[in-house]
Amino acid sequence: MYLPLRLSVLLVATSKGDETCLEEESSLIQEPIQTGPKAAPLAGLLESARGMLANGATTDVTDFVQATLDEVARDVIPKIVDETSTDVAWLATEYAKFQDVLDDLTQASGQITTLESEKNGASSDHRGCRVEQSVACEGKRSCEMTLYSKWQHWENAEVHLYDLHEGLVAHFCPPDANGTLHTFRVNSITHMDAWKAAKTAADTKKTEYNEQLPHCNTAHGALEDKSVTCNSHQTSLEVKACDLGAAVDTALRNFHTEWAAIHASYQGVTNLIYMSTLDRHKEYRTLKMVQCLLDRIRERNGRPCDESTNEVTEEMTTCETVGVDLDICAETGPDDEGQEVNLGLCPTYQAPPQEPTLPTSSSFPCSAAWIAEEMGDLPVVPVGDFTSQNPGCNAYPDCSACDNHIDFPDHSITNYPRWVEPPAGLDSSHATFDDTANAYIDRHGQPFHEDSEIIDHRQD
Repeated sequence: MYLPLRLSVLLVATSKGDETCLEEESSLIQEPIQTGPKAAPLAGLLESARGMLANGATTDVTDFVQATLDEVARDVIPKIVDETSTDVAWLATEYAKFQDVLDDLTQASGQITTLESEKNGASSDHRGCRVEQSVACEGKRSCEMTLYSKWQHWENAEVHLYDLHEGLVAHFCPPDANGTLHTFRVNSITHMDAWKAAKTAADTKKTEYNEQLPHCNTAHGALEDKSVTCNSHQTSLEVKACDLGAAVDTALRNFHTEWAAIHASYQGVTNLIYMSTLDRHKEYRTLKMVQCLLDRIRERNGRPCDESTNEVTEEMTTCETVGVDLDICAETGPDDEGQEVNLGLCPTYQAPPQEPTLPTSSSFPCSAAWIAEEMGDLPVVPVGDFTSQNPGCNAYPDCSACDNHIDFPDHSITNYPRWVEPPAGLDSSHATFDDTANAYIDRHGQPFHEDSEIIDHRQD
């Protein structure tokens, strides 16, 4: 902000006046006020006002002083107020970016919730299907054990029938057999009755086996079909789990990347505004001291100071006290409707929102957590040496890992500096400056640190 030309004219208003009363000390007023590009005019303005107090002023000069006072009240101070209001609006705009990031996270969280619901549904479908597969497995195993038992019974019956058949051969077919004998015929009846009974029993066992076999084929087919269905559910579950994990990973990476960037940007903006506010406060105090001095010049009607007393020092000290003791944050002035309102010369630096509850990374297929969570409590599939008393069933297929390796949280992304309220944050190395901030620096001048060293964090 540059002072109006009228104030600068005061720099030469007493350039030819007697300087004999300017030897008195005045700590604040004699020190150049470091306020960027406005420092020299303000320091000279103070010295000019002091010169008029010491040397006196003509009526034209005192009239000019009154006009200058009016211009200070009308133009200079309102411009300070306007610049502060502009900074406050900029702070609000920058702060709103935090909410934009939170809104993006909320949207991503909604998508994650949907994916999580789909994943949980797929998990439930898979678990339910594996229970049904276990039932089908037990049905197939039971049928096969029964079938094997019936096969054994049929086999034993056939062996017994074979033995009786061999007895018939031994009875009817020896070379010396005499079929006309009564004893031969009686024994033949015994052999034939036993063979026929054994043949009937063997046929019955065969029938029982053959009747059982289709049931086992059906049970085997049912298990095969159910296994295919369950394997499909497992694949779907793995895909949805990978989609969920990728969505969580993307949401977290995007959030932390944006959150870190806005923390750094907000740090840069608040640092700039804080230092510019200090600059304006110094300027405002200086203007108030000048106003006080100009008031005294006008009230004295141009009468010079009494060289035999400390009158200049007393006047200067009084006006210096006005500037030093000024509570700038409580300063008031008329609004557009003439109502006295606070000028708002002290921006507040709102702390960024608390980091929200972030989506958590679920277990990924094939990880130890995944095995425990999704596979650990499934019905046990028969294992070991398979025998007639321990028939096998279809084993669960191995899991399929996600195409993209997901390893969040990544501490290289989450470990970044957060905003620190100035002045503590003035030396923060993470502060960044976008085009708007760099334009602000170009427009207002590079802000000064309290030790007058220039702060320059602008990006290359």
